[in-house]
Formats: sequence, structure tokens, C-alpha cells
Amino acid sequence: MTRKIDRRRFIQAASAATLGAGLLGCNSIAQPGHAGLPLRTAGPNLWGVPSAAQMQAMLPQSAQAQSMLEVFLLGGLNPWDTFYVVPEHGHASQGDFARHQWWTFQNQGELTLSQAAELCGGGKMPLYEPFSTDSNGKTINLGPFIYPLRQRPDILARMRVYVLRHDIEPHEGAVPLAVTGSPLGAPALCSTGAHFERHFRGLGGNTHLAPYSYVIQQPSASANENFEVATATGLHHSHSRPLGIRLGPHNDFVKRLHRASVGKHGVAFDQALKHYLSEYRAGLNFHANGQAIRA
Repeated sequence: MTRKIDRRRFIQAASAATLGAGLLGCNSIAQPGHAGLPLRTAGPNLWGVPSAAQMQAMLPQSAQAQSMLEVFLLGGLNPWDTFYVVPEHGHASQGDFARHQWWTFQNQGELTLSQAAELCGGGKMPLYEPFSTDSNGKTINLGPFIYPLRQRPDILARMRVYVLRHDIEPHEGAVPLAVTGSPLGAPALCSTGAHFERHFRGLGGNTHLAPYSYVIQQPSASANENFEVATATGLHHSHSRPLGIRLGPHNDFVKRLHRASVGKHGVAFDQALKHYLSEYRAGLNFHANGQAIRA
């Protein structure tokens, strides 16, 4: 027996369910061969796969990372909440540079730096700890407010800190250059996430609908500073674009992933989504040969 679906009612209810189904249950609703433009599947010509001559520069398979977290710090490195603490800089013994850098707010304001770090969840951890040595022989320490990373030795063992400098003062021009390595307006301006998305989407083929790359922005990020370049695809296909998520007090993205509002009707919603997605994809194909149209 076929039951007629009230489309308007379905869409209203599905607004709280679609996100979770699209990101957590994608394989169950995917239709191989009907996921938009054809993607090149795994093989010697897959984009991003090293050639035979490049293989010698690759890490062994057992040492290759399965995921990547890239943190972009707007406005440059500072020693309080980032990855670059050098206590010798700005020490009281440095004359004109005394009480700068790490020592700027050491004992000023209502809270000391130690008290602020403890209130933010750092507990009684040391304010900083050694990480590596720079080209000048100075020990680079990790600061107090990245304590979640400091508690993950597995991440620290693979972590790299890149410091760059440029002469572009406006953030509108500096952000694209720092994030992508290309100046604003360059046709090849492309985010790191887009490279990963294209490569792994090719490996996953047409049966994986969830994004492989995500761009998470803080709620205070201004649209005038061109943060959208973090999802730029450059010369890649449009399906290489990472999914952008802006955090904030009114963003219930994470809560919706659990699909709590769906309850016991999750299977029924997935079947309905599968039906509507199939109809939508069918409308994007030429009736004569079944090939996907190109935009």
C-alpha cells in the first residue's frame, strides 16, 4: 500500500532532521551514479595521487594521517592564546622592550594570567610548556589557552606551526593571501579544504554524500574581511567546496546532528529523503541518455 505524503508538512518536519541525515546517514540514502557530475574514482589518474617519481617523498602508509585540523589565527601570533610563547621576549631585563609580549598583561587587570587560565578550564596546568626550537635557537612554548591541544600528545607529536609575514595591512586583502597563498582576485585562489575535498571525494566516489572538509568560523568573524575564501575552490570543480559552519549562540548545528526531534521516525524520514532526492536527481538528467546535465 502506498501512502500519500504531504510535502509541505514533510519539509517543515524535515528541517530538523535533514542535517543529521545528510551528514550522518548519507551512505544509506545515496544513489550510485546519480550524485551530480561524474567523479573520477580511485586510480592512477585520481587528482592528488602522487606519481611514481613523487612516491619517494611520501610518508609510509602506516604514518600517513587520516584527518587534518588547520587553525588559522587572524591578526597574527600572540603569546597568550596561541602557539608561540617565548618568555625571554619582553622580560623586565630587556630595557625598552620590557613588559611586552608575554609580559604585557602578566599582572594587570582584575585577574592575573594564571587566574584567567584557570577560570577558562586550564586548571593548575603550567601556563606554557616547551614545544620546539626555532631557527634562532629559541625554545617555542605552547600558551595557556590552547590547553585542550596540550592534553593530546598524539596531536602534538604531529603538529606543525607555520609563521608567515606579509606587507598587506587591510584584513580584506591579507586574509585571502594568508589562508590560500594567493592574492585576492587570483583565479587559482583556493582553500586547503577544497584540495582535500576534491581528492577524497574522488576516492569515495558517488556513494559518499557527506563533505570531507569543513570550515568552522568564530561568530565574531566579519563578512567584510573575506573569510569566505576558506571555502574557495579556485580551479577545482564546484563539488570540491568545503561545508562552511559559523559557530554562535543561536546556531544549533551540533544539536541537530543527533536528530532528537525525529525520534523513532528516523527510518521513515530517511526513506522519504531518498525518494525526494531520487526525483530531484532524475530531473537533472537528460531523458534521452540519462546523463547528468552540466551547469
